[in-house]
Amino acid sequence: MPLLNIFSLDDVDFRNIIVSLSNGSHIIGRGELLNVNDKRVSRKHAQIDITDDAVTLTSTHQNPCFIKASQSSNLTILKQNERHELSSGDQFALLPDNYWFKITLNQI
Repeated sequence: MPLLNIFSLDDVDFRNIIVSLSNGSHIIGRGELLNVNDKRVSRKHAQIDITDDAVTLTSTHQNPCFIKASQSSNLTILKQNERHELSSGDQFALLPDNYWFKITLNQI
């Protein structure tokens, strides 16, 4: 079973896990889970779905999500209801210039 760890890019050593998520659907956005308090971020900004086979991020709000794959410098903009499969080392953001996070995947 995969375990998704989310780190803030402000933590340059990636030592402090903000949250660890296991299989299931998880709503992310403004609130305590990711320590986001900017009102431009919806409380239900995106959804992370974790299965044994894949981890996907779906933008659920009119304001998009942003993704940088670990092996690329390209920025992908996820508009509302668009999905993107995440890999270990990928980064995502809830605003273009703020609230960037890095993920790692571990098997438990």
